[in-house]
Amino acid sequence: MADELVQVGPDRVVDSRVLDIAPYDERARAALGTAAPPPPLVARPDDHTRVGLLYLLGYSCEALQRNDEARSYFQRVYATDPNFRDVAARLAAIEQASR
Repeated sequence: MADELVQVGPDRVVDSRVLDIAPYDERARAALGTAAPPPPLVARPDDHTRVGLLYLLGYSCEALQRNDEARSYFQRVYATDPNFRDVAARLAAIEQASR
């Protein structure tokens, strides 16, 4: 039990498991005496990266023959950048296959 305790102040000791969940749990933050969680470290993709990800999702769905999902992803790519790779040709092929 002693190896699970961590000193967080001159007269304060907490269970190390509290430290693990503190960024995510309000009660754990209160036990540590911290007011708010740290800001999330989530990178937001720029438009070019987002279009690339959407294209790859569409490509993957197309390979799995999930054409409705592939069409949805490719349409989002086309709406942002109609000249991105071969998105127009892929959309046309999916439309042709669905007839």
